[in-house]
Amino acid sequence: MFHNISVGALVEPVPGRRWNPPEIGRQFAHRLSFYHRLGIDWPDRVLLHYGNTAEFFVDLLAIWTLGGCAVPIDPRLTAFEVEALA
Repeated sequence: MFHNISVGALVEPVPGRRWNPPEIGRQFAHRLSFYHRLGIDWPDRVLLHYGNTAEFFVDLLAIWTLGGCAVPIDPRLTAFEVEALA
């Protein structure tokens, strides 16, 4: 629909969950469509809850593909750090 991607597997070290390239492609297409429907475009900033998960990295890829800037937010950040990132 939008773009073909070529990536290796994504592995979450702690739970050991693994996404192979076909699963990443499915997840990427789903998230790309979702962010596209939201109207994400250059130079939009999208705040994402930072998580060391496969979903987080596929979200980054989808947002970047649409020209947006993903800003990872970690609950441990101070208000100053969040303002600086945004």
